[in-house]
Amino acid sequence: MTSPFIIWNKRSHASQVSWLRICYRTKRDLGARIGDVMEACGAIAVSTKNAGSGDFFDTASPENPEWSEVYVSGLFLQDVEPGGITASVAEQFDDCETQLLGIDELPEQDWVQAWSRTCRPMRITQRLWICPSVSDPPVSDAVNIIIDPGLAFGTGAHPTTRLCLEWLANADVSGKQVVDYGCGSGILAIAAVKLGAAHAWALDVDPHALTATRYNAQRNHVDGGVTVAAPENLKAGRADIVIVNILANVIASLAATLTTLVRPQGTILLTGILDSQVERVCKAFLDKFEFARHRRRDWSLLVGRPAER
Repeated sequence: MTSPFIIWNKRSHASQVSWLRICYRTKRDLGARIGDVMEACGAIAVSTKNAGSGDFFDTASPENPEWSEVYVSGLFLQDVEPGGITASVAEQFDDCETQLLGIDELPEQDWVQAWSRTCRPMRITQRLWICPSVSDPPVSDAVNIIIDPGLAFGTGAHPTTRLCLEWLANADVSGKQVVDYGCGSGILAIAAVKLGAAHAWALDVDPHALTATRYNAQRNHVDGGVTVAAPENLKAGRADIVIVNILANVIASLAATLTTLVRPQGTILLTGILDSQVERVCKAFLDKFEFARHRRRDWSLLVGRPAER
């Protein structure tokens, strides 16, 4: 029996399409790097599961399961050119390190069924769990967020999302005003409100993400506490906590705008940032914040508070 570890990103996708799946077998230490290459090539989702002989489970440390070898599968829209994706992987990894197992079409219904068989509740902290709708929450009195992959991905397993969720669960967000800039599925805005925030604004330029966030907020009974809007429609003024989980280059380009959203004694969380991109992102904020850095695998979360003058 193997135990899958699934990483979802926030890209949107149409609901009735066929998918292209590209699968590799590799050493555990290379699995995440191959997944990053496939995401850079447009993967809608990347999944990793045990390919070795040992039966290890990932509930204790889902971001780093103790497997010797893994299968890494990238899920793409059917109209991509698979040759370009496999060439990108081949440029960075030797044949002895990776083995291309196959490229196949996965109809929409098969994808939903495959996900339902493998997805299960995920513990973020002792008080916070992410639960799919197909499973009962294992800790009924915990803060349980019910969320499934859908119009916009973001189920909490990707390192950047986990870093933000862990910070929220360990911080005192009671009564705070929160902005989730680049909300995807809305998971961070929903988590903030369920953890005690007074209100959250969930912002995204992708209309599919806004649709998914509204649906997920209703499902979690916090739609009265979450305002869903495009960024240009934000009317929150300044917030106590601003969360930005997008891409490093986009964060850098929005630095001036994001700075204006944070109250003088507020906190800004920046992620979607690879370790190699941290310095460039910090420079974009012109020393207006003092950043503390948290890491998970190759990803960083920058927690900033206004610099003292």
